[in-house]
Amino acid sequence: MLNNSKKTQGKKLASKVTVPKSPPREPTAEESAEMERISERIKEMESEIQTQKESNAKLFEEIEKAASYQDDHNRVLDSITDEKTEMLEEIEQIHQTIQGCRELEMQKSMGNQYEQLTKEKDSLANAPFPWQKCGACQNQYSQEEEDRTPRTLACGHTICLGCAKHLIHKNKIKCPFDEVVSIVGRGPLATQLARNYRIQDVCEQNM
Repeated sequence: MLNNSKKTQGKKLASKVTVPKSPPREPTAEESAEMERISERIKEMESEIQTQKESNAKLFEEIEKAASYQDDHNRVLDSITDEKTEMLEEIEQIHQTIQGCRELEMQKSMGNQYEQLTKEKDSLANAPFPWQKCGACQNQYSQEEEDRTPRTLACGHTICLGCAKHLIHKNKIKCPFDEVVSIVGRGPLATQLARNYRIQDVCEQNM
């Protein structure tokens, strides 16, 4: 029992005894330099983090703007597509109108051509044959007008009396076709150039 009591008292005395604390140790130069480097590195990392945050904020802002621009672009593209569709429809309508006008113009032109051909046909049907006209003046022979009666030259060609009067020079008539000279007297020319009764009769029958 005594031993246990002594042990207990010894423990109490030991707990009351204060061990003096040693003063803090000053860091060495190498430790101070390392701590300084660590502190500088921490500051650099904080600065980099802040810069990255600002960069990310700008990036997010640009992404939002790009998304907004994309929406605007899509709206503009849809509008352009609608306008293009409307323009194509208008062009198709204009094309159909032009096609209709061309067909109408073609029908009108064909009608005019048909009318012109009909007139030419009627004109040709009523036109005299080449041998019914004087080859010099192209006037049709006629028995009713003396100057338009057919007259035969010495070479055998026939012209109207009116052309013979214009061609006579010093009692000579040069044929306008082969330049053969016909000599006539001083009397009336109508009595010296024989009529071509064959042509005259046929002309009268076809009139």
